[in-house]
Amino acid sequence: MATERPNVVIIFSDQHRPDWMGCSGQAGSRLVRTPNLNALAASGVLFSAACCNAPLCGPSRMSFMTGRHPLLEK
Repeated sequence: MATERPNVVIIFSDQHRPDWMGCSGQAGSRLVRTPNLNALAASGVLFSAACCNAPLCGPSRMSFMTGRHPLLEK
C-alpha cells in the first residue's frame, strides 16, 4: 500500500522584507499590493518569524536546499 505524499510548495522571495507584503497581520503594508502572495498566505501557511543560516541570500538558500550548514563547510 503506497502512502500519499504531501503536496508542498516553497516560495523564496529574494530581497523581500516581511513588511513588503500586502496581506494583513504582522507582515501587512497598506502601500504594497501583492494579490498573489496574499492569496497564497490566506490559503496556506505564513511564517511570521523565521531565521536563516547565513547573512547572505546565496549561502542561506543553498543551505536550505542541501541541508548543509554554510559556515561549517570547507
